Amino acid sequence: MRLIRAVATIPVFALGLAVPAHAQQQPAERPVKEQDARARELFLEGEAHYAAGRYELAAERYLAAYELSQRPELLFNLGNAFERMGEYEKAADYLRRYAESPRARDVVSVRERVRRLEAAAAEEKRRAEREQDEAQTREVEPSVGQPPAQQPAAQDDGNPAYWWLIGSGAAAVSTVVFGLLAANAGNNAAEDCTETSTGRPLCRNTASSALTQETVFALGADVSAIATVVTAGVGIYLLFQGDDEKESSATATRVEPALVPSGFGVSLSGRF
Repeated sequence: MRLIRAVATIPVFALGLAVPAHAQQQPAERPVKEQDARARELFLEGEAHYAAGRYELAAERYLAAYELSQRPELLFNLGNAFERMGEYEKAADYLRRYAESPRARDVVSVRERVRRLEAAAAEEKRRAEREQDEAQTREVEPSVGQPPAQQPAAQDDGNPAYWWLIGSGAAAVSTVVFGLLAANAGNNAAEDCTETSTGRPLCRNTASSALTQETVFALGADVSAIATVVTAGVGIYLLFQGDDEKESSATATRVEPALVPSGFGVSLSGRF
């Protein structure tokens, strides 16, 4: 009877040990399975965003899934997403971490990608620094081709000297035009005239009109030439006079065109 009682008590004791042990494993396994399920949901959401070109949202989902599951494959996905966004430094960091994991595949090609991304990130950083330096330089120094702020502008429309110089250029053009017209009229007059046996010119009636045009055009060329010289001289004088004229406006001397008995001239006037 004693032997039977001893044998009968063994299964009861073992069952008593097994039940508590099984009850202790369930709370620990359940959160892990829930985290894996949630990580998979986040991964699938990230894949959908990545396929649609929403790389920022994809990176957010991949990172949340990695924080739950710690699967190194998600580091590879994060590197792809940040490379698509042009954030090469972050992409290289995630791919480097993936290549260092024991479960990484194609480590050689991944490390080559890391090297290219690091080079691209360095070039992007240098370009940003150059743009910042150029922006600061533009704020301090005048623009290329423009005079410094403290010097008089080379193309200041408010300075009358430039108007005089422009006028001299227009007068020079007029001189050339009138000269060509006078030469053309002279050629026409010469064609209408012939020389007689006695050496005297014999001209048709149309030659008179051509000679008149030649005289008028020649006179216009002479007047334009004089105007060119005068306006150019006044412009050069005013250009060199510069700001001195403004500082001494009380005793300033002004150059003005004037009509004189011999023709066109220049007069100087001022207050003392």
